[in-house]
Amino acid sequence: MTIINRASPTENCKLFYQILGVGVFLESDSTEFLNMFDRDYSRFRAPSINGKKELSVSVQLKRKDGFARINNEIVSLEDHPAPGACAHQIVLRRLFEKISDFILLHAGVVVSDGQAVILAGPPGVGKTTLVLKLLESGFGFFSDDFCPIHKETRLVYPFPRSLWISTPQRPVTCNPSGAAARGKKALISPDKLHLPVAATPCKARCLICLDPGGDVDPFIELQIGLRRGIEEAFLNDLRQLQSSIARPQPVIVERLNIKFSEWRIRYPAGQGITQNIKELLNKYRQHIWNVYRVDTVCPDFTGEPTLSRIPNHEAGFRLLGDLKQALPFKTEMGSSHDSPGSLFMELNALLEGVPCYRLSVGRLGVMIDLVLEVANQV
Repeated sequence: MTIINRASPTENCKLFYQILGVGVFLESDSTEFLNMFDRDYSRFRAPSINGKKELSVSVQLKRKDGFARINNEIVSLEDHPAPGACAHQIVLRRLFEKISDFILLHAGVVVSDGQAVILAGPPGVGKTTLVLKLLESGFGFFSDDFCPIHKETRLVYPFPRSLWISTPQRPVTCNPSGAAARGKKALISPDKLHLPVAATPCKARCLICLDPGGDVDPFIELQIGLRRGIEEAFLNDLRQLQSSIARPQPVIVERLNIKFSEWRIRYPAGQGITQNIKELLNKYRQHIWNVYRVDTVCPDFTGEPTLSRIPNHEAGFRLLGDLKQALPFKTEMGSSHDSPGSLFMELNALLEGVPCYRLSVGRLGVMIDLVLEVANQV
């Protein structure tokens, strides 16, 4: 058995990880950055990387012209208000682009009797709460947010990152790294919660799609951080894009922060604009600090939840809108996926023989009973 030193990273130390088939070599002059990454991925630490390093990362933050070098790509972090947080997001995006043997669902996963129960759904729908309650019922922990399914074996793999746990006493703040707290949630490692982490990949017992209910937002909203000096060119291209498409509703652009170059782009869904926006963002890839899609759901946890069996293709369609490879568009810029259609076919193949359900959210106790009923009878 290999013993890996899991002591906290120190400045300029070299760390190795094996994350879903991707070998990662990481070094930095910033202890804060190393701790930020290792906080989530310490369980993926490896003593070394055998053969070629698929992702070689050097993040230098203590110099005026700070940068992140990822393989042969250099991204300047100069003048960024929170360079550590920015570098962290860039590294994660490049990591997910490298993962090719898995489909990453946005889902929590618990394990019982060597089989996985997958709880999929958008942010704010209660995945983490359900996962923690099921752990109290004797399930093992795989993840509260990531569900990697191997494309060939169709096995679900553990992904035990830190969890965002609701803490009503926690104020909405921004930590020194610049990474914002998620409302009244705190990031807590599985070790501190003493979770029964399961380590062996297994088959999926069932998939439950959590439905928040309510009206669907007819618009797609993105929030983007731009490098200073590029705003005029980016906005000019965006205006040209808008003038080139005849649509009844415009693309709305709004500056979110006067001090920093942060913008909101909002456009109507289902009108073929997403591909144009994706191409524009890819053009300015080197000049974008961060970009993420904002999805707002307002589930009613006081009502009576309902559970119903759904066809696998319906479950695949629901999953397609929340893949973890997809930032911000459900098919990652520069990924190997040809189209949403090919992803849909892959999802259908992965779900073959897996019972799928739709669970409308409601009172937590009843939701737990419904999930346990399904998990125990499948």
